[in-house]
Amino acid sequence: MAARSKLLPKLALMLGAIVVSLGAIEVALRLTGYEPRRDPVNVGFDSWAAPDPALGWVNRAGTWQSVEPGHVPLTFETDGRRHDPAGGKPANLPRILVVGCSFTQGYGVADDETFSHFINASLPSAELLNFGTGAYGSYQSRLRVNQYFNAPHAETSLVIYGLFFSHHFRDLAPLSWIQSLTMRDGSYMAPPNVRYRSGQIVESPGGPIGRWPLEDRSAAVALAHLGVMTLTHRLSGKMGRPVFQHGILAMQKTAVANKAKLLILGLVPIPPDELEWLKSQREIDFVACDHPDFEKDPSLKVGGVGHPSARQHRAWADCALKALAVRGYKIEANVVSGGPSSSRTQ
Repeated sequence: MAARSKLLPKLALMLGAIVVSLGAIEVALRLTGYEPRRDPVNVGFDSWAAPDPALGWVNRAGTWQSVEPGHVPLTFETDGRRHDPAGGKPANLPRILVVGCSFTQGYGVADDETFSHFINASLPSAELLNFGTGAYGSYQSRLRVNQYFNAPHAETSLVIYGLFFSHHFRDLAPLSWIQSLTMRDGSYMAPPNVRYRSGQIVESPGGPIGRWPLEDRSAAVALAHLGVMTLTHRLSGKMGRPVFQHGILAMQKTAVANKAKLLILGLVPIPPDELEWLKSQREIDFVACDHPDFEKDPSLKVGGVGHPSARQHRAWADCALKALAVRGYKIEANVVSGGPSSSRTQ
């Protein structure tokens, strides 16, 4: 009993010292600018995006308002594709599967202002199904292609992939990208991702990364969690190119295995080295549809500052329709306006 009575004060003193030290660390961190985690809620993931175990997230069925100027409604069908007023064509027509990110999804523009709608309205010989999904990279787009072909589907002659070059960055799931994908409960969402390690492509399903206890109250805890995530999501600058090239070739292989062709639409400028690689691949059908003034002309963005506007979508559609006409698709007369797009067909 005597020994125990002597031990208790020592334990109390030790505990007090630990508490004081942690308090001092907390104060020092806050004085140097560190704060507990204060994440703004990513409204996109609170509305139009629904968690999905295979794809990370998918478009949620229903109608949701854009947060960009105009707050236009975005409508998605029960299978996750964007609603298209030009859809509902005869069942005997072949389908064209469209995948990509928010540019392809048409975030910020109405259902009848996406480039897939403009193409659909001008193409009597097929129907486009737009599965573009905000924040997707090329890997998630490829997973969506796989999922489509693995389920019962109509005859599908073509896959159109809207390429935004930051897709290869998203495919790697760097920490900065994970931190931008915050769920309603405060957890981060690590998307399905691809890494290149020791000469091998390594695929990961990703998944939510929950908050640590007290992370929203303690700068020290928040900093410790950030440190752990930094270590577990380290990247090498050499990963980008092999991941990009592997992803494009894998999507092409999936399309061919399902008796479809792949057409890649470059929605933004592609860096010279990757553009040269795309052109060097005989089996890759690539068309550059980027607008030279996209970053300079406010009329090409929603509200002058947001996602691509209906005018930019019209330009992309004109570029794509010209490419489809060259590839034997029947286009309705006087539809291709020759707008401000810069089509550079390979």
